[in-house]
Amino acid sequence: MRGSLRFALVALLMAAPAAASLTLNDSWVVVQQALAAKDKAAITESVRELKAAAQEVDARRLTPYAQALVAWAKTHPGSTGDAALVQARQLDPWLASASFMQTKVDWARGSYLKAARHYVRGWVSVFRDVLTRRRILVSTGPWLLLSLGAALLVGLILQGLRFIPHVGHDAFEVGQLLFSRPNAFVFAVVVLLLPLFGGLGPVWLAGWLFALSLPYVTPARRLASVVLWVLLVAVVPSLELWQAVGVRRMPIMERAVVMLEERQVDLTALQEFADLEPHLDRSEAYHLVLGALLCLHSDNLSARIEFQRAAIIAEKDPRPLVFLGNLAYRDGNFPEAIQDYSAALEVDSAYTLAYYDLSFAYDQAYRFREADEMRGRARRLGSDELLRKMGRSGSAMVVDPPIGREQVAQIAREVPPQEWGAAGLGSAGLEPVRWLFKPFPLSLLATGLIGFVLYPIRKHWLWTARSCTRCGKIFCRKCKSATESDAYCSQCISVFLKRDVVAIDAQATKLDQIRRWERTSTIARRGLAIVIPGGGLVFSGQWASGMVYAFVAALSVLGLLVWLPGFVREIEPEMALLPLQIVFIAALALAWVGSLVRAWNRW
Repeated sequence: MRGSLRFALVALLMAAPAAASLTLNDSWVVVQQALAAKDKAAITESVRELKAAAQEVDARRLTPYAQALVAWAKTHPGSTGDAALVQARQLDPWLASASFMQTKVDWARGSYLKAARHYVRGWVSVFRDVLTRRRILVSTGPWLLLSLGAALLVGLILQGLRFIPHVGHDAFEVGQLLFSRPNAFVFAVVVLLLPLFGGLGPVWLAGWLFALSLPYVTPARRLASVVLWVLLVAVVPSLELWQAVGVRRMPIMERAVVMLEERQVDLTALQEFADLEPHLDRSEAYHLVLGALLCLHSDNLSARIEFQRAAIIAEKDPRPLVFLGNLAYRDGNFPEAIQDYSAALEVDSAYTLAYYDLSFAYDQAYRFREADEMRGRARRLGSDELLRKMGRSGSAMVVDPPIGREQVAQIAREVPPQEWGAAGLGSAGLEPVRWLFKPFPLSLLATGLIGFVLYPIRKHWLWTARSCTRCGKIFCRKCKSATESDAYCSQCISVFLKRDVVAIDAQATKLDQIRRWERTSTIARRGLAIVIPGGGLVFSGQWASGMVYAFVAALSVLGLLVWLPGFVREIEPEMALLPLQIVFIAALALAWVGSLVRAWNRW
């Protein structure tokens, strides 16, 4: 009875390699034929056979085949397209494009709840997949940098504009000390527009006015202005550095680790890794990893060549020989497998995995006593936990030597990163904003340094103009007595603090002037709030809250114009952008309305 059971087991074991005779590419041809016939049952059956072939090489994520099914479903709507999408998720459960494509299908059919569920699943898949998660996170860098730069640019321009009357007043007073009154006016204009007279353009003018405004702000605002200046100077260099270093596809070494650890089929990454061979022809680790990746992609012939090269380079390493034995075993050539395993044990008689795999080869060759002996040696040399990791007890699947992160890191140390061949993610949408910010590093650096040099000079030897809190008139210590209030100009002091000596007509005229100034400043504040979210608050002195509104608005606008079409669309073409566009539009509307209400009510 026991003999018949053993015979039945051996027959089953011998049938296993024959069932796996089709490679992944062979099985994919069958899937293509089913797609061409538009036969849903045949599509399902052929994909099942493809998954069975993948199990033989322990491939768990058949990403390129799943992507091909999604592309086919996109051009073949209907029941067969739906079947292709279902099978695409079977081949790669975490393929985001399959979920996003299903979202579009469900939405078009009015199944909005299902569409929402698949959309959320798609985003979960984006962050579940190492490659797409990295690309999404990396792409947020330029987006955030540009949004910050846009908000800071608003603050810089508005601060410079707000204090033009103060700078002009002080420049005019200095001009009167040096020249006649008409020439003093010309001197003030030259001081204000000095960059334009030097042919340097509006960007330099904005930086110049910002630098000249520093003496007129509070110490806290001055510190914030310094931070603003430093950040704006750093925006373009940071953007260039981010694009050069971060905005790139994951380097091939990291993608090789992903393929090995997640057992993911990736034909593009495999080709890039194979292209490194001229630099690593004498590296055993490279040939081992490349061979393992070729096995994962069911290219056993090429994998055999790589393992043979590794065995020649490292004569004292048993792993290439075990790999060769496993290839022979899976091809049904058990005598050759036994020969390779035995050669591995001659190299290292304590290599547990060789004993373990050799026991299966002996079983297939009806040499049961030797098979039991090899299993016994494997158990004595390795722990139960190790044996569980190597394979399921009683299965007919030989186990490959572990190849992963450590071997890839060894390869990375042998080849400089510039040879890895990771292509850029793409810079769609970056050129216009880069052009906008390009002049700022040099202009702000120059004008800011000049402003910081002029500040202590002005602080010690010159006066600083102020604006009357009642009527808005600009004055300095030369315009009134030093014993008078710093908050009011001389006229307001006379009208509101010395009423008994001022005629009623003069008081009425001053009140009309105050009303005109309040009306003008209110219109300017509200107009800026309408045009630029947060602009009215920045202009009226509420710098922190205004900059927050400006940053949220810039984040929303650049998200709509740069991040979504320039990055997200490239990373995941099947993703529906409308939900994200609605979110950004809502955020922009909230920022605009919030800043407008605050600027309108001045609170």
